[in-house]
Amino acid sequence: MTLRQELAKKSALVGAGAGLVFYALFGLMQGALLGGTAGILFTNWVFGPGAMAVMAGELITRAIIAGAMLAGVLVSLVMSVTITATAGYILGSILGVMAGERETAEAGLGAAKR
Repeated sequence: MTLRQELAKKSALVGAGAGLVFYALFGLMQGALLGGTAGILFTNWVFGPGAMAVMAGELITRAIIAGAMLAGVLVSLVMSVTITATAGYILGSILGVMAGERETAEAGLGAAKR
């Protein structure tokens, strides 16, 4: 494995770790909030506008809302980790190319001195 690939892999893992931290700080609550809102809107669309007042204690309405909240949380997790891991990989690739060019230049100077 070349230096560029190794650096890109390590920085992608660091980016994924940073994404988990960002998710824990910012994404978890927003994902649940947006997913719950989507679940309520979907429940109103399926059962009618007054369904939440009439069917507030029904299991099906709660299951739909809970499923939508879970979907919102999972989408938030996937997006957070994917975006930061991709950014880390790209940054690591750029740094790997720069380090490879520097090593090539140093090797060329060493050969020229001989």
